[in-house]
Amino acid sequence: KSVETLSVEAGPPWRTSYFPYITGTGGDILAAARVRRWQPAEVDDRVTYRGALSLDVGYGLHGSWLASARFDAPLLTPRMRASVLLQATRENRFGFYGLGNNTEYDKTLVDSTQPNLFRLERIRYMAYAEGTRRIIGRLGVAVRVGGDLARFEPLEGPSAFRTAYQTKLKENDANVRLALVYDTRNNEYNTRNGLLLEGGVQLGSGGDGYTRYYTVLRGYVPIRPSTVFAARFGASNIHGDPSLNARFDLPTWDIPISVYGGYRSNRGYPLGRFVGKGVVFGSAELRQDFLPFGEVAASSLVLFVDAGRVFEAENFTFNGKALHVSGGIGAVARLLRSTIFTLNLARSSEEWKISAGSGWAF
Repeated sequence: KSVETLSVEAGPPWRTSYFPYITGTGGDILAAARVRRWQPAEVDDRVTYRGALSLDVGYGLHGSWLASARFDAPLLTPRMRASVLLQATRENRFGFYGLGNNTEYDKTLVDSTQPNLFRLERIRYMAYAEGTRRIIGRLGVAVRVGGDLARFEPLEGPSAFRTAYQTKLKENDANVRLALVYDTRNNEYNTRNGLLLEGGVQLGSGGDGYTRYYTVLRGYVPIRPSTVFAARFGASNIHGDPSLNARFDLPTWDIPISVYGGYRSNRGYPLGRFVGKGVVFGSAELRQDFLPFGEVAASSLVLFVDAGRVFEAENFTFNGKALHVSGGIGAVARLLRSTIFTLNLARSSEEWKISAGSGWAF
């Protein structure tokens, strides 16, 4: 069903789901549980639900924890959608390698005398609300208002964070982001063709205040009925003096992107491996379905390459130099329309990396 013909009827009845799951955050593995109250969308809608309220809690092997409440209404009206997130996390093995594109990682230095050389503890409380309104055709404007309270604290022993900051760091940040979004995708849960183009500006109070400009361009092309080529390019630069926490995430529409490394940005590097005020990155994927059963289920293989870099003290450029490149293969399992599990194996210049996630990387 096209955006132009979305219905505002009452729709199907609301449902409640309960399920446990395993997730990872900040270098820890968490056992978590979710309660989800949701209203299914029609089969021919571009999304799988009209509205959903999700409550999550989890606890990790190394003392990390999470608690979150999220409400999404992608079909609030034919022209509007909204989302709200409240989240608290403690990441007891959060990676920190220093600032800039040339930080070094030597895993042989991590031993019993300095096990936390590239780790710290981050406690974060965050909230944001985002509203999107379609203004003409597939072009929309999105406004997001949010706030962050973050505390970084070194763990026992020598660490890259202790070298850079000596002691614990407390930060708060109120921010607002305005973006234009152009979306011609056939659907949002298992995209096979179309474009998702966005660009925006964010103003934040963290540090001594900052302004961030960014763009992320995504495209999807069906090569054969069972094969899709997908590509993404993104760039962002921060002016001013941002907080450390503001450097770790790019507040893109719908789902933020980690800077730089991790499942959503570069699958060959750990989360936040390279951190800076600016970032340029790109990805390409070839997705091949096997054993497809229409909307019921499918299994897929993905060949991918990710490349990018950050800027801290250097001038921001697009010259393509000093990129961190990784490539690999992923196995994907899809159940019904919305449940997608991905397991990736990637190789970078530093190590082999296994990552897992729900949904496509982009």
